[in-house]
Amino acid sequence: MLRLFALLAVFLLSTFSLFAVWNFGPLPENLLAGALFGTLRGVFLVCTLNSLGASFCFILSALFAAPIVDRLLKAKIENLRLMVNAERDRLWVFLLSARVFPFTPHWLLNVSSPFLGVPLWCHTTSVLVGLFPYNLLCVRAGTVLAEVHSMSDVFDFWTLSELFSVSMILLIAARVARRNSMSGLAKGVKVS
Repeated sequence: MLRLFALLAVFLLSTFSLFAVWNFGPLPENLLAGALFGTLRGVFLVCTLNSLGASFCFILSALFAAPIVDRLLKAKIENLRLMVNAERDRLWVFLLSARVFPFTPHWLLNVSSPFLGVPLWCHTTSVLVGLFPYNLLCVRAGTVLAEVHSMSDVFDFWTLSELFSVSMILLIAARVARRNSMSGLAKGVKVS
């Protein structure tokens, strides 16, 4: 029991540290979570650590990084500020779609969000929900790799169904949010 607790403590500390610095969900840690804890517990653990790490990065950036961000990332911050201000009415959906898109520089979002007027709750929840598909895929891969005996184990019906279901839920949520935003604009009502 003590070994299990020590293993969990080392995993939590190392993963939290990596998420706070890189915060895109390092692939080896996600695979390890799947192999050690299974899909459900692994996804829960990785998503929680990812959100906590992003929040920690947000807070550290707000407290200590203003001079560095202003000097080194000024042009990128201005571009992001224009995009965030254009999407201010549906900021959470904008951040969510940025997190779901695999080529978004998550480190830039984490470091710059405090300077763009993004509330911490909006930042944290968009990380939790937006990185869920990536985390699910990686943790599931770790679970499968721990149990794989042949290639048919990798491409089974349940894995493909899970990925399809998560994708459909996010697609429907984005369309509903867009429709609500458009109907609010058509009526001349500001949607928040």
